[in-house]
Amino acid sequence: MTKKKSVLLVEDDHNVALVLRDGLTDLDVAPEIEIVASGEEALQRMAHRDWDLVLTDHRMPGMTGLDLIETLKTLAPATRTILITAYDSAELEQAANRLNVYRYMPKPIPLSDLKRVVQSALSN
Repeated sequence: MTKKKSVLLVEDDHNVALVLRDGLTDLDVAPEIEIVASGEEALQRMAHRDWDLVLTDHRMPGMTGLDLIETLKTLAPATRTILITAYDSAELEQAANRLNVYRYMPKPIPLSDLKRVVQSALSN
């Protein structure tokens, strides 16, 4: 039996997090999705288990999504990351690319696009 894929969703807006989680539940890979509200909380969860994918917002109180991804590259280099942001800029996209994020996605993101990217990240 194959291990169920796991996604750690890091989003400080609880309503947005619920919409994203609910939108991703019917993927072919049927991932287990856990929501945390901050980069710091994500790092606590990462200390206790491995995640296949971390889907993180960029602008949050405390640690940014980019800071989280940079830390994850050291702690869990095999974990794929997707950075989403409502504050799109060329500089942010370049910084994300330097950290080898699986995908950089400016908001608003059509749910169908997000589903396709998450499915791809978990299938490879």
